[in-house]
Amino acid sequence: MVRKCKMFCHRKGRPSSLGFTLVEILASLVVMSVAITVFISLFSASLSISQSSRSRKVAGSLAEEVMERTLNGVGQADWTKLDGAAAGELIRVEPANDDDGPSPVEPPSTKPTTEKSDLRESDMFGRYGYEVYGKVLSEGAKHVEVTVVISWKERERGRPEMVTLTSAMPRSAAEGVS
Repeated sequence: MVRKCKMFCHRKGRPSSLGFTLVEILASLVVMSVAITVFISLFSASLSISQSSRSRKVAGSLAEEVMERTLNGVGQADWTKLDGAAAGELIRVEPANDDDGPSPVEPPSTKPTTEKSDLRESDMFGRYGYEVYGKVLSEGAKHVEVTVVISWKERERGRPEMVTLTSAMPRSAAEGVS
């Protein structure tokens, strides 16, 4: 008569294993911990890229606003500095004072309704600064090349970042430029 083995079959005096061994459990824990570590590092990298992208988007919008204000209203720019400049020389025209650093950017007039959101937005816009440069490309040129530089410092990396936007305006529109 042949005996069939159901739950416990004995081979060489040991019962068959129904569960996992300690080595199998440890191996699965190592695999899971590596997978979780990779996932967390990818997640933090994507957050960093998202924040950097948002900063660049805000800087681009600010550059367009400053450029529009400069081209339409000429603003606080001291265009007389271009009178004695050599052709192709980049001259800082705004802000009109001779500070070495960039001017702070004004936050938008529409602000969030809650105090916490307002504080967060003010903090974000407080990181940005701008400078406006002018350049006459050649002697007797009828236009001036205008470059707006928006600069800020990334929080995570601490390194300075910048976005530039360049356009042209008629030389006659700039005050004091003949």
